[in-house]
Amino acid sequence: MTFTKLLEPTHIAGMSLRNRLVFPATSTNLSTRDGYLTDREKAFQIERAKGGTGLVIVPGYVHPGGRSFPNVAGIWEDGQVDGWRDLARGIQAHGARACVQLMHAGRYVHHSLGITPVAASAVPPRIPRYTPARELGLNEIGDMVRSYGQAARRAKEAGFEALEVLACTGYLVSTFISQWANRRTDQYGGSLENRARFLLEIIREVKDQAPGLTLLIRLNAEDQIPGGTPREEL
Repeated sequence: MTFTKLLEPTHIAGMSLRNRLVFPATSTNLSTRDGYLTDREKAFQIERAKGGTGLVIVPGYVHPGGRSFPNVAGIWEDGQVDGWRDLARGIQAHGARACVQLMHAGRYVHHSLGITPVAASAVPPRIPRYTPARELGLNEIGDMVRSYGQAARRAKEAGFEALEVLACTGYLVSTFISQWANRRTDQYGGSLENRARFLLEIIREVKDQAPGLTLLIRLNAEDQIPGGTPREEL
């Protein structure tokens, strides 16, 4: 078996890539407690570009209450943009494309932060060491959608070429999509159309705030749990 195809150039929605190798978003816990990128964090991500990767995706938390670990990189306030700009330039200087993954950990916010996690519904997490989440209110949903949009704007200002919305693995957006995790009876629950509403609102807001950037959506193929979202819906 050969892997020559992996090394061939390609493109995604008009964004050209030198090859098909992608370094996916990885939370390193190397940033500051208040979400600012450190030199060590930047060096880790830039090293992936030096190694020949075509696309480097870096996680950026859109809200301080959505961190999976205490020292992850945030993109929730304008003061963080300079660090992201340095990182984008460093990745691009070595021939790779730079992408920010817009994310919120939802019910998997790290317990040491003392933050009450939020989710589509107050369903206990499948990993028992995490604190049970509370249900997001309707007004909070609108605020959260705007948080994704403002994070996208900051990524564009920093010079990133692509964005990825994390909508899988039990984090915030996926709790709306999942039949198992979403028990709501309002316009965000029940039918697939309703359960997809939060993600679709985020997509529209991100496109409005960061026009011209390539937009990726990371989804589960299926939940693989009883009562979860079947593959046919995705």
